Amino acid sequence: MAEGVLKCKTDAGGYRHYILTEDCREIELHCGCALAVKLGAWIEGSFKPEGWLKGRYEADLCWPAPKAFLYFQASPQIELCCLIPEGVEVKTK
Repeated sequence: MAEGVLKCKTDAGGYRHYILTEDCREIELHCGCALAVKLGAWIEGSFKPEGWLKGRYEADLCWPAPKAFLYFQASPQIELCCLIPEGVEVKTK
């Protein structure tokens, strides 16, 4: 399992998202992989973690604004999608 901060960079193949871990490793993300986003709230100027939202990573890596998305089940028949901003804490298996 890898845990760290969601980042985006460009290389010879174009844009890509990755997890930057505390020990500075870069774990590349691929569309369809399991991903969890840390949830929480800002209370009195500091972030209070509240757990993880688990789902599936997907991306739109088109120039000029590549985007990462988390798809997750809201109910057995409903799948929702949210935009994941760069810098958010994430983890994957």
